[in-house]
Amino acid sequence: MSHTVNILELIAELGPQTRAEIEKALGLSKSKASALMSKLSKPQATLPKRIYICRYVYDNEDERTYPRAVYDLGDLPDKKRPNRRREIQDSKRRHFEGAVMRVSSVFDLGLPPYTRYRKFSGTWLGQ
Repeated sequence: MSHTVNILELIAELGPQTRAEIEKALGLSKSKASALMSKLSKPQATLPKRIYICRYVYDNEDERTYPRAVYDLGDLPDKKRPNRRREIQDSKRRHFEGAVMRVSSVFDLGLPPYTRYRKFSGTWLGQ
């Protein structure tokens, strides 16, 4: 059987899978699995799209967190990839949430941000 049929059967049997799980289960190389997944996730001249991205899961690799696509059978629209920039901005916003800027002099503006902000309780965020 071809690798495409094996991928489709694996997803049908085990449910939604990431590309890494599929390549490990079938013993495919990373480039071969990526090429096959890309081919299956696009409509062809005679066939509709056969797999779609149903969700994203976060995977740790080299101390960084990456969103990994989880593929499922069907011709549904892909789920949008999470916006990493928005997550970073939300993290910074939560860090400074409830903080007020302390500027008693124009020279305080030259200080690092963690020393210019303090929480309402009076403790500095940077310490």
